[in-house]
Amino acid sequence: MSGLILPHHGIMMGGGPPAPTQLTVTKISEDEYGSSTPWTLSSLDFGAASADRYVVVTAGGDGGSKRTFDYCDVGGTVLTRRVTSVNNNNPSAVFSGLVTTGTTMDVSLEATGSISNGIAVGVYTVLGDASPTISDTDNGTSFETFTMTVGVGGAIFCAGGSGGVSGLEFAWSTPSWRDSNFAASTPNACVAYDEVGTDNYGGSVNIEYKRSSGSPGNRTWAAMALNFSPT
Repeated sequence: MSGLILPHHGIMMGGGPPAPTQLTVTKISEDEYGSSTPWTLSSLDFGAASADRYVVVTAGGDGGSKRTFDYCDVGGTVLTRRVTSVNNNNPSAVFSGLVTTGTTMDVSLEATGSISNGIAVGVYTVLGDASPTISDTDNGTSFETFTMTVGVGGAIFCAGGSGGVSGLEFAWSTPSWRDSNFAASTPNACVAYDEVGTDNYGGSVNIEYKRSSGSPGNRTWAAMALNFSPT
């Protein structure tokens, strides 16, 4: 498990811990899995339990006639599906919710049927706000550039799938940073995320969903933006 605090994130110095001013994303897992639903991501290390631990799960699939991702839980806590996209196949979705208890836990993910060539899944914790605001969701069925609205201190999560291509990517074009893009090696699917940070950006973020080669089959993408909203 690796927590990422990159140079574009402000770090406050002084006596005692500062009050949080941004959402801090930790990547728990980014990996690919086979075709058969349900999928169990076993014994993931979520770190210490916390009253403000929010979990995001992103999933993209390659294959499966009009399948959708329809269920996800973390250690028995059911997450809410926030956004989904489906074409004739190759579904994508983003789930999220507050998971305040547990340390080492399984993630269970289900679809309405098998995804013939497999899936990519990203699992993340978000700390800093027990009730972050979902500022934007969007989805699509094309390789295209889309715009997400996010506040200073927020975060963005994406998932996508496509047939017949390689090198799937979510490329942040404005601004030109991104914490992670995981492109699966077997299924044509990918997941990505970014912490916005407090000292760099908030507003409209342009993201391009693209591939490096191949003639695409049906493709989908889904994205969610979280805002830091302190009380």
